[in-house]
Amino acid sequence: MQEDRERKKEIEIRNHADSVAYQAERTLRDVSDKISASLRSEVEAKVKAVRDALAGNDLTRVQHASDDLERTMQRIGQEIYNQPGTTRSNATSSDEPGTVEGEYREV
Repeated sequence: MQEDRERKKEIEIRNHADSVAYQAERTLRDVSDKISASLRSEVEAKVKAVRDALAGNDLTRVQHASDDLERTMQRIGQEIYNQPGTTRSNATSSDEPGTVEGEYREV
């Protein structure tokens, strides 16, 4: 039973790391022109580190590499969001054209 739980944990860690690496590769394909070259190369290096860790048997290394990649992936979102020209509208603002305020009553 203990071996089964350990094996299940190992499989979950490996699957999660593989999923994070795949998502990072897909994100790079989708937004590579919107992020800096230094961040792109950093993500590529961390994806490689995850893939290399998955090739071995050290689960701690796999987990640390995937956690590190996840943190770096968050920076992609921050960098895209902070770019000039990115709209940051407030959906509750009544100043937007097309926003109509009105009253209603239940029938």
